[in-house]
Amino acid sequence: MSGVFHMPIYFFYSLSLFFAILFYAPFYIIKIRKGGAYKPDLLERLGFSLLKAPRKRGFRILFHSVSVGETKAIIPVIREFKARCPDWEIYMTATTGTGRKAAEQAGGGVDGVLYFPIDFGLICASFLRRVSPDCICLTETEIWPNFVRMASGYNIPLVLINGRISDKSYRNYAIVKPFVRMILNRFALFCMQSEMDARRIMNLGASPEKVRITGNIKFDMGQGSLTEDDGQGIRMRLGLAERQRVLVAGSTHPGEEKPALDAFARLLNKYPDLVFVLAPRHIERSEEIARMIKARNKEFIYWSRLSQDGPVKGGQVILIDVIGELARIYSIADMVFIGGSLIPHGGQNPLEPAFYGKPILFGPHMENFRQISRMLLDKGAAVMIDFGNFTDAVSSLFADESRMERMGRAAKAVIDENKGAANRTCDQVLDLLRAVCK
Repeated sequence: MSGVFHMPIYFFYSLSLFFAILFYAPFYIIKIRKGGAYKPDLLERLGFSLLKAPRKRGFRILFHSVSVGETKAIIPVIREFKARCPDWEIYMTATTGTGRKAAEQAGGGVDGVLYFPIDFGLICASFLRRVSPDCICLTETEIWPNFVRMASGYNIPLVLINGRISDKSYRNYAIVKPFVRMILNRFALFCMQSEMDARRIMNLGASPEKVRITGNIKFDMGQGSLTEDDGQGIRMRLGLAERQRVLVAGSTHPGEEKPALDAFARLLNKYPDLVFVLAPRHIERSEEIARMIKARNKEFIYWSRLSQDGPVKGGQVILIDVIGELARIYSIADMVFIGGSLIPHGGQNPLEPAFYGKPILFGPHMENFRQISRMLLDKGAAVMIDFGNFTDAVSSLFADESRMERMGRAAKAVIDENKGAANRTCDQVLDLLRAVCK
C-alpha cells in the first residue's frame, strides 16, 4: 500500500475520532462538574506536557497503560528496568484519571507521570517533541494509530508489552485488517502473553520475526508491592475477630451488586458474623451502591470513614470508595468474588486474590482473562458461578474449610508456576535496544 493511500485512511480515522469525542463531550463535562475520577488535565491531553526539566540522564523510556489494572501490571517491568538500568529515566502515561493516580502511587523509580495525548496527529507530535522518549512501550492492546504513526516518524522504537488480542478486538481489527497491518508494521517488537495472542497478532499483519511470547506480567504483580502480612494489619484496623469471616466482591459492575447483596443477606442467616466488602470497579458509583444497601436495611461503612465509624460489626457492608486499596483488601478475605464476570464484560483480574491464596469465585464471562481463569479452574483454585447459585456456592465452601484451604494453596501455585514474564519482557526490550542503538 503506497504512502499516498495512507493519508486518506488516517484522515478518516481522525475524523471518526473527532465525531466520537464530540458525541462523548457532554457526558465528560458532566463527570467533570460532578468532581468524579475523570477530571482531566486538558493541557496534557492536548499534548502540552508540563514536563520542563532537562534530562538528568541519558536514556528516556516511556510506558503507557490505560487504567488502574494495566498500570499496576507494568510496575514489575519498570522495577526490572530500574534494577538493570538505574541511570535511565522512566516516564509513565495513562488514559484515565484513576490510571494516572495509580501510576503516581506506584513508586518504583518512576521519574514522571503524564496523561496520554488525544490521538490526533498534531497533538501526538507535540507530546512526543516535549517528552522526547527514546523508546515507547505500549501495553496490551493500546495501539493508537496516529500516536504510532508519529512515534515511528520520529524513529522512536515502539514495543507492545504484555500484548493480548481479545475476541472482540480480534473481530474488530479483522474488519479493517489492511489498516491494522499498516500500523503493526511500525512496531519494532511484540511481547505477547500467550501463543494464541501471538498467532492473532501475526494473522493481523505483525511480522513473525518481531513477535515473542513472554507470558503475562500480571503474574508478577505481587512482587515488591504485596506481602502475605498485609492482612494482619488490616484486620486489626477493622477490629475483626480472629476467625470472623469476610467475603470480598472486587471490581463489581452494574448488574452485579444487587445479586451480591442479596446473597450476602441470605448468608447472614447461617453466618451472622459475616462481613461483606464491596468494591465497585468505578468508585464514583459509591453513592448509587450505598442506596442499594440502604434499601435492604443493611448497615454499611465507607472505607474512607473507618477511623470515624469505629470497628466493623458482623452483618455490615464495607463499601470501598477509594482507589488503590483493593489489592491489599483481598488479604483479609476468606473468599473473593471477581466482578465483571456475571455480566458480559469480560471479567477483572483474579491474580491479586490468588497471590494471597484465597478461594476465588467468578461468573461465566472471563473472556479478558481466559487463560488465567482456565488455569485457576483446572488447578481447583476457583469455582465458576452464575446469578442463580451465588449464595449456594459461597455457603457450600464456607462449610468445607479443607476445600477452601486446598483452593487457596492451588491459587498460590498458579502464581508461583507462572512468574517471570517481567524479566523475560525486559530481556527482549533490552536486546532490541542494543540492536537498534548500535
